[in-house]
Amino acid sequence: GGGGQEAKGGEKPQQQARGQKSSEKLYDLYAVINHYGSAYGGHYVAYAKSKKGGVSGWFCFDDSRVTKIKESEVVTRHAYMLFYKRRDFDGLNFLPPSLKPLVGKPLTAQERRVLEEAAKADSNCGEISCGGKMIKCSIS
Repeated sequence: GGGGQEAKGGEKPQQQARGQKSSEKLYDLYAVINHYGSAYGGHYVAYAKSKKGGVSGWFCFDDSRVTKIKESEVVTRHAYMLFYKRRDFDGLNFLPPSLKPLVGKPLTAQERRVLEEAAKADSNCGEISCGGKMIKCSIS
């Protein structure tokens, strides 16, 4: 199964051994990119684990289609890249203490407007193609 996949250090995914030292770092699989085809061409499909929006589990992102999949379908022989997150990692350690209480809190209308304006000013943000449709960058 993919969601139960773990890795110690940089080793291959494996189950946690009994009596494992607490100083050893554990990693959880959260995404996989699969490549179907050859070295000369093919198709990429991403699988990712989600816990947001009241729906949790593994999802398949194939061009403009997103479908829920079983955990047992995640790791296949087509796996090209696997993404892990260290269990004890808090990705927001860089935030100053004054901002940490705001994490996960919904944006006010004014905060959303400020971020939308910043996104418009960002040269990397604009219209992009997604599933054959042109969409505008926005803050969600």
